[in-house]
Amino acid sequence: MNTAMGTVYKIFDKQAKNGATIHSIKLEGDENYYGTYTNVPACNPGDQVEFQYKINGTFKNVDIKTLKVTGQGQAPQATATAAPSAPYVPKPSARDKYWEDKDTYDKQVRQPLICYQSAHKDAVTIACAALAADIIPLGAKKADKFGVFEALVNKLTDSIYEKYEDATKKLEAGEPITNREERVLGENAQSAPPADEEWPDASDPDLPF
Repeated sequence: MNTAMGTVYKIFDKQAKNGATIHSIKLEGDENYYGTYTNVPACNPGDQVEFQYKINGTFKNVDIKTLKVTGQGQAPQATATAAPSAPYVPKPSARDKYWEDKDTYDKQVRQPLICYQSAHKDAVTIACAALAADIIPLGAKKADKFGVFEALVNKLTDSIYEKYEDATKKLEAGEPITNREERVLGENAQSAPPADEEWPDASDPDLPF
């Protein structure tokens, strides 16, 4: 028989395969576990105890009849657990703010400006093509011709830009930007050229002259 003595650190309970609850004693400063099988040890953490045990392979089995409390004391204090801290939220760096500001500028200023410039370029191309085809009534007065042409370019620019904006909104909403069924002409259909009144002339009240 071997003898062990010391202060009880903790009483451990474990469920065995056969369903029984087995117990073991752990002493302070001692790495061994002293089993009492199904016998509940008559001691508490913090008590000074003494007992005899048998070694059976890797197990150390307590002779429960020899277990005696030689002194009572306070159970060892558990290490205080720090309160959980708030989740870490990284502060945005100057670099992050730069990219956020740039993204806002691109969406609110740069991209709309690019679309407007593209619309104006397309409008000039269309107006020049119409002028070359001699389908724009510029008026009789030579001084009025540039004003009519400029007004046409401005109207086309606004119209094309609005189409860009509408297309962007539809794409953001997950909608198609064209309706091909409405654009498909019948086999015998012919597209009529725009009527003269669709083009601005010098008498148009919206023209800047």
